[in-house]
Amino acid sequence: MAIFTPRGLKIRLPVNYTFGLLARLYPEVDAFKVLKTVEGIEYISYLITMSSALLSFYFHLNLMEIGLVVFITSIISFILSMKSLLLIKIFHTIATLFSYIAGFGLVTILIVLYGYFTVGIEGVGIFLLARFLAGLIKLPISSKLATYHKDLGYLEDPEVYFIYAYKIWASKLAKSSEVILDKKELETENWSPVLNDLATKWPEVVRRFTVD
Repeated sequence: MAIFTPRGLKIRLPVNYTFGLLARLYPEVDAFKVLKTVEGIEYISYLITMSSALLSFYFHLNLMEIGLVVFITSIISFILSMKSLLLIKIFHTIATLFSYIAGFGLVTILIVLYGYFTVGIEGVGIFLLARFLAGLIKLPISSKLATYHKDLGYLEDPEVYFIYAYKIWASKLAKSSEVILDKKELETENWSPVLNDLATKWPEVVRRFTVD
């Protein structure tokens, strides 16, 4: 089964494993908060890239410079996120807050409008092209950076972000940061209250869960 974050990010991990981990944090921290943190970690790279675009427009860089800044920033920030090198508290806190309003395209629209009035339509076009090309490059990078776990298989960015999110909350609650579960933790009786709580509070999130 694959689970999904509230915004639809697919995490390809067994449900007994994901909720077994979340059970360690429950009830102090529920599943929804952790899943939102996953989204926040994912958005760190996005926010850094968008900030680089804004600065490029503000300083009226030329077309090639805009493209290079946005492209390189997007790739590097993605790699650093995968390697947990951007998990600074202020970064993932702001990004998690941002995740509540993200997904409607408003930020991109605002940046495009700002770019249009500062560097013109050509600069905006280069910005969008650089983002598109970076997105294509990040696909093989994600696969290349995937880590293999003997029990969980290959972990790409969504799965890695889930584990990072768990560790962030585990650290706050002084819980174990170990992500290997024992047999008792994997039993349905252990983690089902966490899943039932999420299904009661956020049924639209649980309805997305699929057999994978």
